[in-house]
Amino acid sequence: MARSLLNSIVRRARGLKRRLTELGGVLPTSGADEASINKIVDELDRLLIEAQDLQRSWVARQRKISATIANFDGGSQLNICVMSPNAPWRSRVLEKIDTPTMISHEEAQYYDFIGAFYDGIGRALELGSWIGGSTQYIVRGHITNPRFSGQRLHVVDDFIWRVSWMNSYAGGAYVPTFFVVMYAPLVRLRPPPPFSRHSVHRQP
Repeated sequence: MARSLLNSIVRRARGLKRRLTELGGVLPTSGADEASINKIVDELDRLLIEAQDLQRSWVARQRKISATIANFDGGSQLNICVMSPNAPWRSRVLEKIDTPTMISHEEAQYYDFIGAFYDGIGRALELGSWIGGSTQYIVRGHITNPRFSGQRLHVVDDFIWRVSWMNSYAGGAYVPTFFVVMYAPLVRLRPPPPFSRHSVHRQP
C-alpha cells in the first residue's frame, strides 16, 4: 500500500518536472505562463506533503508506546496512528450537530473517541473552542466515561470574531455583527445538552 502510494507520487513528480522543463525552454512572457508555473509549484508542494505524510506514517509504525493506556472499561488501548486508514476512531458514527465548526470529520471522530481514555487525573481543557462545535464533540466523548462524572470541560478562547476568515466557516449560521465576545450568552440561546458539562474562560 505505502509502496504503491510512493510510486504514484514519484510518477506524478516526474511528470511535473517534465512540464517545468518544457515551460523553462522560454522565459515567461505572459501571465498565463507564470500561472502555469505557479500551478506546477503548488502541485509539487502537495506531492511533498503526501510524501511527508507517508514518511510520518512509516516512522509511527516503528514506535511503541512505553506504557499501556486503556480506556475506562479496559476494552481498548491507545496505539500510535498517523495517517492510518485503520485508526480506531475512524469507524465512529457521530451524531450530527448544527453548530459550525472548523474541524474535519475525522478530528470530530477522534474527539469523540479519546474521551473514553480520560483517567480522572487533572482537568479536561480545550484551547481554541471558537463557537463550541468542537466542544460538543469533546464533551460527548467524555460523558460516557464514568471517570468524568462530576467533572467539567474547561474551554479557553479570546472569543473575538475575525471577519476576514471566520465568516467562511460560519456559513451564514451566525451573524458576525451581533457576535458576543463571550459565547456563554450564545449557549443560552442555542443550548445543546453537552454544554451543561463545560465552563467558559476568556483569555485576551
